[in-house]
Amino acid sequence: MLKKSSIIFSLLFLLVLSSSVMATPEDITLEVNGSTIEPDVPPQIIDSRTMVPLRVISENLNTYVEWDSSTQSVLIVESGTNINNPLTSAREEITIIVNNNIVNSDVFPKIIESRTLVPLRFIGEALEAYVNWHEDENKVTVHGDFEENEQPKEDNQQDSDEDNWTLEHYNQYNASNFRNSNLLNESINYENIDYPRLNAAIFYATNEIRKEYNLSTVKHSKNLEIAAWNHSISMAKHDFFSHYNEHEDSRHSPEDRGRLAGIDNPSIAENLAQTTSRNDTYLSFADTVIDMWMGSEGHRQNMLSASPLQLGTGAYVSNNNQFGPTIIATQKFQWFNEIDASESSDPSPYDY
Repeated sequence: MLKKSSIIFSLLFLLVLSSSVMATPEDITLEVNGSTIEPDVPPQIIDSRTMVPLRVISENLNTYVEWDSSTQSVLIVESGTNINNPLTSAREEITIIVNNNIVNSDVFPKIIESRTLVPLRFIGEALEAYVNWHEDENKVTVHGDFEENEQPKEDNQQDSDEDNWTLEHYNQYNASNFRNSNLLNESINYENIDYPRLNAAIFYATNEIRKEYNLSTVKHSKNLEIAAWNHSISMAKHDFFSHYNEHEDSRHSPEDRGRLAGIDNPSIAENLAQTTSRNDTYLSFADTVIDMWMGSEGHRQNMLSASPLQLGTGAYVSNNNQFGPTIIATQKFQWFNEIDASESSDPSPYDY
């Protein structure tokens, strides 16, 4: 099959000043699998990361924790896993190692009131947990298969909706089990594409490759997905392929499009790809796009950076190609700080 493909990336360059911004600790509530946890040193927000005492990890996430003074590292393994420290000497900062893999975090462990505080999200997601910050309640929640909780499962996972992909599906799947989804393994019907499903396939394939490189997975963002999807639509509609939209002033830059999607603090790195597609499943198309990006140094740097916290992907089909249907894919990462979200003025793929 003759296939025409192209890719483009935008690498975000920002000057980051070193600082520690701390929230009032007594205001933060911590829940693990629905149970409120009250550690002796409360959770704290440091450099936009929720930090919790190391004991919270060992006592509530069904893990074994060990301190290796020779390498200045915190070793965390799930119950029944043998410890194997990949380090042979100490680094400049304390290193976090989860299930024998180094976790790259932009916030290092802190010692507060004689307790070691560690970044909850990076460790939780390395243990394949869902970690979410609820700004309206000043609460952080962790859900995972630590003890009796069976969610998320990796085997016998069934889709809750056999017709279309919904936001609820993101609660069922992660970077380890998404290939079990019946919906994602279906062939693409180019006359009636389920765009949220196509976007989800690219999202999960991105996190899968990050996991292969021992990086933390990034959270799904509906706002970023909306921004990505609408940019793919604009490129198809106006027949261009660029990070800069010269046809619509309000959508000129990635940041402009982020604000239209309800992102009040856009710090966006963007990858683009387009390729013809004829007989793909949702997952096989996602794999093709990921392979394209991984084969390009700039795109690969965006995907394998430690800076992204959230991700949204958006794809759209253009039939204006002699080689067959062309799918244009946009990948948007939010770097450094989680999104401050408001209502999107752009249409959502879930309403398509």
